[in-house]
Amino acid sequence: MLRRRIGGPEVMREQLLHLVKLGSTLPRVRIQVVPLSAGAYAGLGGPFVIATVPGGEDVVYVEGQLHGQVIDRTDFVRQMVEVWESIRGEALSQQQSLELIAEVAETWI
Repeated sequence: MLRRRIGGPEVMREQLLHLVKLGSTLPRVRIQVVPLSAGAYAGLGGPFVIATVPGGEDVVYVEGQLHGQVIDRTDFVRQMVEVWESIRGEALSQQQSLELIAEVAETWI
C-alpha cells in the first residue's frame, strides 16, 4: 500500500521516509515489502501480530475492523507462524524493501 494515498503527497513522502529511517537505524526493526507481482498471498487474510509473552510462550493477536483478539492455542499459533513464514517467503529482502520504499517516497513530491 505504498502507493495508496492517505493524506497529501507530503504526508505520504514523510511517512515512507520515516519507515526507511526506522528500518535503516533500528536493529530490531525489519521492514519487508511483498511486491504486487506476488499476486494473492497468505498475508491478504488480514493483520496479525505474533508476540512472545513474559512467560516465553508465543501468542497471536488478530485484528478485525470491530475488535482484536489474543489467541494462545498452540495449534493456532503454529498455523500463524507458518502463515508468517509464507509471507516472508514472498517478500523482498529488507534492503530491497527499503530501497523500494525510498524510491516510491520520491514519487510523492
